[in-house]
Amino acid sequence: MKLFQRNYILFFLIFSYVFYILFQLYFFPDVYQWDFKSQYHSAKVFLTGGNPYDSETIKSISGTPWWYAYPPATLWFFGLFTCVEYKTAYYIFLFLKIFATVSLVLFWSKKFLGENISPYFLIFLIISFNSALFRDVRAGNINLFEEIFIWLSFYYFLEHRYAPFSFFILLASAFKLTPIFFLSLLLFSPDKGTIKYFWITTVLFVAYLLLQLIFSPDLFFGFLTGASSTLGESGPYSPSTISLLKTASQYLNQEIGMFVHPVILAFVFASISGSLFIFTIRLYRNPGFQKIKDSDKLLLFSFCLIYSIVHPRMKDYAYILLIVPTYWIIKETCYKNIFPFAFFLCILSSSDITLPGFGVFFILIWDYYPLILAYIIWFLYAFEINHRIKFTSVRQAKPGAAC
Repeated sequence: MKLFQRNYILFFLIFSYVFYILFQLYFFPDVYQWDFKSQYHSAKVFLTGGNPYDSETIKSISGTPWWYAYPPATLWFFGLFTCVEYKTAYYIFLFLKIFATVSLVLFWSKKFLGENISPYFLIFLIISFNSALFRDVRAGNINLFEEIFIWLSFYYFLEHRYAPFSFFILLASAFKLTPIFFLSLLLFSPDKGTIKYFWITTVLFVAYLLLQLIFSPDLFFGFLTGASSTLGESGPYSPSTISLLKTASQYLNQEIGMFVHPVILAFVFASISGSLFIFTIRLYRNPGFQKIKDSDKLLLFSFCLIYSIVHPRMKDYAYILLIVPTYWIIKETCYKNIFPFAFFLCILSSSDITLPGFGVFFILIWDYYPLILAYIIWFLYAFEINHRIKFTSVRQAKPGAAC
């Protein structure tokens, strides 16, 4: 009863805060969903015969510093929203994002975590990875819909249903292309016949791009230019391995005058990526791997991590992809013994906190971080002492018991 009451209070506090976030999003349409605003006006320019990849034109019309960077075919999707004025389209898109979020959370809980939604998972969902989920919703990016297709494909992969897996990977790759990476999971499946799905989907993906090049060459090359110009972001808005290496090289150049050649950075990045792939392949090819529990899920989640590490432009909101793999590994495996500690580490955020009302909270965390660490370590000692006391009691009751 006490557990239910405690969870009831937590649920009440969490949903109260969620409504506060929704209040912000609803009543300040000029502040949020800037990505959608740019894409809405890009589609409008396209439908009136203009060039949606003219960044200066789109910036001046939309009033945002962003431009269109998706393949030409995707403009028809955003064109659907141009049937109404922007403010109405803003609320329609926001509603779709909220609906997608709720659906995704329910799907995660039922199909991947195998549990009812707990208040701890909701807290983790809201705050983890520098509030990646809120960053996605506030930006109005297409990423969340991409995530739905990705996780539907993951579900079918675990069910060994490779035709729908391939179909949803293809849909997930329509806008940003890079989710096609997960098609390589088919190469690791022990089931026969998966290679045909790999090649069929690869051909369809290439055809999707070639048809746009053939029928709209100017728009397609505009897409390539626009997409490539987005690769320069770094820091909390694009915390990728490449941006980290570039930032580190800039620091070395400024502080000690050491110039790191781009070729060296490329070599370091290739070495990191190659090592991750080789290690994963060797792990999966181990005869004992297929015999362990949740082997497919371990492979799947490992690929999520590899994708995030090697992605050339891993945006802040794209880390939504790692919420479930991270929560699962610290809660359902041997690491569950340090779940509170790992949970706390995962919800720590950088100074660039974006959640409404959380700025002061995280300032206090960083100002008093040594003291907080002291508390955490004390709890670890208390946990260890309690564990050893219980173990000693078991040894006394059963002298032959092993640790």
